[in-house]
Amino acid sequence: MIKVQVWTDGSSDWNTGEGGWASLITIPTDVSLMTKLTCGYAAETTNNAMEAYALYGALVALTKPCVVDFVTDSQYVVYGVRRILNKRPLLETNTTVWELIKEAMEDGGHVIGTSKVKGHMGEPLNEIADRLAVYARKEKREFSMVYEDFDQPAIREFMGHIRAGSL
Repeated sequence: MIKVQVWTDGSSDWNTGEGGWASLITIPTDVSLMTKLTCGYAAETTNNAMEAYALYGALVALTKPCVVDFVTDSQYVVYGVRRILNKRPLLETNTTVWELIKEAMEDGGHVIGTSKVKGHMGEPLNEIADRLAVYARKEKREFSMVYEDFDQPAIREFMGHIRAGSL
């Protein structure tokens, strides 16, 4: 199985109820590191729901069974995933997305591990997931794109596009 790393984040605006989610999937190839970015928008949601939908978006984007190192800044999502992995009842909030995640985990044939990082602490891929989730929320956008070689200059260029609103 291919080993991939998945970084996710969610964003919501408490005033409007709008939210966005984003995932980055890094996939090693023979010559480089391919990265797939996905994001989405919801009109009425919560931050926890967007955090969970980011994981679901990543799982759906994986087309083959993988060993997944899932990295998030959301303790809520880490806890929810571990409940699924340990065959415990699903979380009682956002049940629709947890049912989707459980189904995607089982049907995908993935081996999943979880890691939690502190948000907004300068971890480049976590920061990109955060900015992309905010962008998806503010611009009400969904998209998916693939970078064949997502190195440090590409990260800086991508972040520049998000800041400039030209993505």
